[in-house]
Amino acid sequence: MKRLSIIFAGLTFTAVAGFYFYSRASEQKLSTPRSTHYQGDAPKAAKTIDLQSLVGLKERPAEETLNKTQVEMILGYLSNASDHGLQTIDLAPMYETLQTGRNLRADEKAALIEAIVKFGEEVGGSRIDWTQARKDWALRPTARDVRTSFETAIQSDTLRNWLDNLAPSHDAYRSLVGARNQYAQILLNGGFIKLNSRTGLVKGADNPQVAILRSRLAQEDFEAGPTPTPNLFDAALANQLSLYQQAHGLNPNGEMGEKTFAALEVPIEARIKQIDLNLERERWLPRTNPATRIEVNIPEATLVYYKDNRPALTMATIVGANSTKTPIFASNVHSIVLNPPWHVPRSISRRQRVQPPGPNNALGRVKFDFLNDFSVYLHDTPNHAPFSATRRNLSHGCVRLDKPKDLAELLLAPQGINRAQIDEITSHVVTRNIKLQTQTPVALLYRTAYVAKAGANINKVQFVDDVYEWDSVLENLIASSKQPRSSKPTSVANDAKIIAAP
Repeated sequence: MKRLSIIFAGLTFTAVAGFYFYSRASEQKLSTPRSTHYQGDAPKAAKTIDLQSLVGLKERPAEETLNKTQVEMILGYLSNASDHGLQTIDLAPMYETLQTGRNLRADEKAALIEAIVKFGEEVGGSRIDWTQARKDWALRPTARDVRTSFETAIQSDTLRNWLDNLAPSHDAYRSLVGARNQYAQILLNGGFIKLNSRTGLVKGADNPQVAILRSRLAQEDFEAGPTPTPNLFDAALANQLSLYQQAHGLNPNGEMGEKTFAALEVPIEARIKQIDLNLERERWLPRTNPATRIEVNIPEATLVYYKDNRPALTMATIVGANSTKTPIFASNVHSIVLNPPWHVPRSISRRQRVQPPGPNNALGRVKFDFLNDFSVYLHDTPNHAPFSATRRNLSHGCVRLDKPKDLAELLLAPQGINRAQIDEITSHVVTRNIKLQTQTPVALLYRTAYVAKAGANINKVQFVDDVYEWDSVLENLIASSKQPRSSKPTSVANDAKIIAAP
């Protein structure tokens, strides 16, 4: 029988050809585990867990029944742990044992089980100590008993299905995992190409620096296509540069300005860390997304309405200012109020008053109500000028909409209420509260890296400014959660100021 030699961690193993390990995407031949991917706080020298340090732990019932095929499945899955931005595990000792043709000892199985349970807990959103988290991070992952479900999977011989369902299955998470793979590969290939200077990078220029820019953009799939004049800054290159700018929240003018140059010079390690932090936040969402839903991306100040998992409406929004941040949470839109009055909170006016409906009402003509602990809602505004600004974190915490009637029309259509009727009602000042027959899920999210699902940059990573600096807060929280936990919340949990206002 043909034999296959594998070099791993300085050791050479020999395996029988046809020996397979299970991975989430497909079954693959036994291969070197990917343990060199960037791991957030150690981009060039990934930290590993020494599985042998876990040997000797108290054995559990699963160790007695864990067969060789199941061991192979677990090892195959753990070899992809870094794809999720989680700590890479040193699998060499386990692989070495299997290369001898025998199964693991009971204590080795115990170590492997501890590793997969830990991974299952972390990929389920348990990396941080939620008692220390900000109060306005109100989107919390559902608690799961990973160890019990693992033992059930072993006993019922459903391990493969259990592994497949460990990580979130919604598209935003899966596509970001794929993006992390792409950027990890760029890192392994030496990182981003350095431009060093933006001198000579202007439309119509013809110099070697332009060819370097072409190569740099191509690393992130912004390719201008083959050209006999790579040194020429032509229209095709300007178009790809404008798409890059759009994907990074910059003015898409196709010109090499100071901010565009700065974005191109951000190290690959920083981009991978940005992806890792967003993978963590995606784990706080339900395992699958409702097919019809509203998502607000706070740092980008945008709203997308999904119908059957496809973007049906996109619009600009205005979100909370840095002093009155919009919280992260999920709820369900239960009512639409046309011509809403506004009950002005004391945080804005010293004397409470009610602003009547009308053209000058701060809530505009449409308000979308949903239950939450912050008195936050989506609403219209009489002033639409700020929607053209690049930075739109200006409100007192609520989310102002650029196209509220478009959204109302989509949500009310199943109830036979059309745009003409909405326009007629809002041409007057009588309040009309319409209860939705089917509530629409809504999530206010904080995504500084995500994969676009529509538009010119479809399937490309979009990097957004961290307007509230919550990426660094999350990074610090992950680091501190690795330490012994205190039952007393820190100031991080109390740094949340929510004002019930537009």
